[in-house]
Amino acid sequence: MSYRFGYTTLVLLAVIGYTGCQPMPQPFQPSASQKSGNHLLGTEIGGGIAVHPIAGLRGSAGQRLAEKIAAALVKRDVIAFAGNGNSRSKILSGAATANPESDGFRQIEIGWNVRSDPNETGKTIVLYFRVSTSDWLRGDEHLLDRFARRSAAKIAALVQAAAPVDKLADRPERDLHVSTITGAPPEAGTLLRSELETALRQRSIRVATQLRKESLIVAGAISLETADKNIRKISIDWSLLRPDGSELGRLQQENEIADEELEENWPQVARNIAVATANGLRDLLRRIPDAALSHPAPPR
Repeated sequence: MSYRFGYTTLVLLAVIGYTGCQPMPQPFQPSASQKSGNHLLGTEIGGGIAVHPIAGLRGSAGQRLAEKIAAALVKRDVIAFAGNGNSRSKILSGAATANPESDGFRQIEIGWNVRSDPNETGKTIVLYFRVSTSDWLRGDEHLLDRFARRSAAKIAALVQAAAPVDKLADRPERDLHVSTITGAPPEAGTLLRSELETALRQRSIRVATQLRKESLIVAGAISLETADKNIRKISIDWSLLRPDGSELGRLQQENEIADEELEENWPQVARNIAVATANGLRDLLRRIPDAALSHPAPPR
């Protein structure tokens, strides 16, 4: 899938902060971003997630999809593997159902269930895909990759919802809603938005997928400039807003990339950008006084 632009490396993140917040931290470097704590690696799923073969697919496709799901979860810092696991492992099982063919396409429903043992009800999510009948019947690899990418994002969020929370997550007024990211192709912006929501949940920050009255808003804008021949400068400005739209603080990211890289690495690097941004937002939230969350700072 082409996103029309990508990033080759993790961009630099600088926390601009909010009025009255001193001192400002140093910019985040990629190594610092990757050292942040990950609740998914704690005791909650210390035995990892054992992904069982997915029912309802033909031939070896169920096992192949299980392996792809496990690999996609590992990329999201979730311990996962295809197989039976051990006594501490959570169990991920899935079943695919195909609706009757219509105009050469079928709607595929895949239900996922995560549980601690075979006798537990567990937690369930259901995803829907519109696919060509020919791809479905032959277990097309690209189709399985598509199933795996989208499913892994939802499964990781489901597991992260059970992670221990800190004092930031206990306050409804600190729920964050990530709004549509402007300046990016729709699919690229949607993916980055999803990755940021996932990264925030990993850090025990509650995410409101639908805008609520008390939600703080994260607004992002991407811009492109020509830096040199075959090189472009990409900048991302993030704003943290109160429910009334007034600004609490800002984050800025920028980097230079080669044109030939624009369509290659976006999914992985969007994840890296999201991790850095989530770290910056968490740091910014900790610096903001409680009273400033709902009430604009007085003019200087």
